[in-house]
Amino acid sequence: VKYYWNKEGGHYKFFGWLKYDAASALHIPSEWTYDEASMCLTIPETVVDKNYSQLDFIYSDVHVRDMDEQNVDELGRVPVPFAMHHLFSSFGVGIRNMSDEDITITKVAIEAIHEKGSARIDYNGDFVGVTYGATSTERATDEYFIEYDGEGYVLPKETGVMGNAFAPTAGRVYYMVWPQTQDVVAPTTPVTGEGEREYAASDSILIIGYEQAGKEYIKRVKLPEVAWEAGKRNY
Repeated sequence: VKYYWNKEGGHYKFFGWLKYDAASALHIPSEWTYDEASMCLTIPETVVDKNYSQLDFIYSDVHVRDMDEQNVDELGRVPVPFAMHHLFSSFGVGIRNMSDEDITITKVAIEAIHEKGSARIDYNGDFVGVTYGATSTERATDEYFIEYDGEGYVLPKETGVMGNAFAPTAGRVYYMVWPQTQDVVAPTTPVTGEGEREYAASDSILIIGYEQAGKEYIKRVKLPEVAWEAGKRNY
């Protein structure tokens, strides 16, 4: 379908967003509403977690054009390109065994990540404006954002690689999430006094359980101190 400019000498503003993904047959929720008066698309508080079954939502810049000689050629009106942006971020976790002994992975979990958030996309000006609401979580303190807690899988010594630590499948797998601030991903609470740790254990939100040489271990891993930004995959 082609939508033509129909007013000579007119001033136009083009913008849009993805409502339906043909590959997955998924639609955006009906609660995501656009107000023509304010020219704002509102995404109310939405839960985005490991079970999120919604398309990877994208929205455009605002493209301003005048109907003039520069925008009309011998074939007619010049098409308008859209630069698109992702609303969400994503992450994945893999494991590689570089030690000289086999390791059996028994647990992988991430806590603290926020699954609830909202956003407002404003097309009222000549540039798109995006405002995110505060993210949050209402999970119980002992409930993880995502967890592998199966019977275990073996990573052979020196060569063992698991692309997705939460499920023993080949290749990398990414999970969509709301953008997360650095304080959520890698909180920093220095230990006071004469403690040996630089930070409190709760600052390391990635938990790894494994067996090696007949012994069981539970370790906490501190994630890199960077925010998980919209449109970026973190692995």
